[in-house]
Amino acid sequence: MSVSGLDAEGRIALVEHCARIFNEENCTSFNIFFRAIRIMVRMADVYLNEGRLQRAYTLYLRFMNCFEELRILPGFESVSLQELHRNIKIMNSVVPKAKDLRTHLPEQYTHKYKHCEEQKKKRKVKQPGKEDDRSKKCKLKITPEDSPEERDKITPGTSGLSLLAVSPSNNFRNRLLKVVIPSALTTSFVDHAQWNTKRNIETCGILAGRNNETRLIITHLVIPMQRGTADTCEAINEEEIFDFITGNNLLHLGWIHTHPKQDLFMSSVDLHTHCSFQREMPEALAIACIPKNHRFAFYRLTPDGMNVISKCHGTGFHEHPTFLPLFEEVHRCRVYDNFIVQTVDLRC
Repeated sequence: MSVSGLDAEGRIALVEHCARIFNEENCTSFNIFFRAIRIMVRMADVYLNEGRLQRAYTLYLRFMNCFEELRILPGFESVSLQELHRNIKIMNSVVPKAKDLRTHLPEQYTHKYKHCEEQKKKRKVKQPGKEDDRSKKCKLKITPEDSPEERDKITPGTSGLSLLAVSPSNNFRNRLLKVVIPSALTTSFVDHAQWNTKRNIETCGILAGRNNETRLIITHLVIPMQRGTADTCEAINEEEIFDFITGNNLLHLGWIHTHPKQDLFMSSVDLHTHCSFQREMPEALAIACIPKNHRFAFYRLTPDGMNVISKCHGTGFHEHPTFLPLFEEVHRCRVYDNFIVQTVDLRC
């Protein structure tokens, strides 16, 4: 049955089912995992403030579920009391929010469902036996936000961030928040990558920022400790990255990397890297850069790309289906001269 055919309680049940996604293989470090699920709550707060109630409810529930699942895993006793108390405090703030949303979401679903049914009846009276394009659009409208059915097709990957399994459906793409990119971002990154570029070694950086009403603004470029080759780059010491982002109350907004010897595109390794970012934040950007001539491109995975990459267990460079567009250039972002970006080089 499609989501549009479910009543309010049926949709709630489907959302709650999606929120139970958990894979203990992702738990490579309790500290990193706790940081990831705390970021999840901050994202839920953003969605709540934006009125995206279903997405907020899903992430609140996922935080609660992950926290409970972690408590029964081997080695949990090694978690410090400070870390445990911090997350219990967050849990105590999340529970009433989730309960409140559980009350209001069925009302929202019921109202939308009734409104759409009334519109369908009016059109049938005007054109018996025919369903015009407006009726088809109405079916899309009664699917609140991105379809839980689509998200449920995603399987968790290997990173703690992959708990945030959100894959944009086709009609969801147009509802993504705009991303503001300071023009100084790319210049600063090329400057900091110069040492590696001269040696034909890739460099990567993390994009972080804040939500400002209807926009996401990149405010920080974080260059982590890393190791790279001519065609790969991998951040190391993830805890330091999480400490900085959570300590400054920032959101992960994507990543940036150089292609010192190649053209602008997304390799199979890049697709897997970005999949984790886009699960965390559907608006997350992957910026590819050719530093020698300052050429840049902004990418995201398509809905098909999210499905394919999330289910792919390949490592290193490998082939993916070529009959589907797995990534696309992003045009819903703008570069501004009057925004400041702070570069933090954790390699120093």
